[in-house]
Amino acid sequence: MSDAVTVEHHAEESRFVALVQEGADPAEAGVAEYELDGETMTLTHTVVDPAFGGRGVGSVLAQAAFGHAREAGLSVVPQCSFMAGYVRKHPELADLVRG
Repeated sequence: MSDAVTVEHHAEESRFVALVQEGADPAEAGVAEYELDGETMTLTHTVVDPAFGGRGVGSVLAQAAFGHAREAGLSVVPQCSFMAGYVRKHPELADLVRG
């Protein structure tokens, strides 16, 4: 991936936003939405703009979401298919997954 992907946590909107620097301004490349219930974060929807497909944006979003959960002491329910697949490929995250 040649473009740097950064992730912002928009807690007030319950989402992580991936940004890719394109020219002078960063472009929104994808989002991972979640619902928080007590100490459980349910990852409900992940989408990457097709223009940024194949550039690792989804993986960077997943890393940010699971990293946040670990730091905050949250358990995770990977409801969306992308996040569920990510967990299957990364067994080191199994301790975060509830259910």
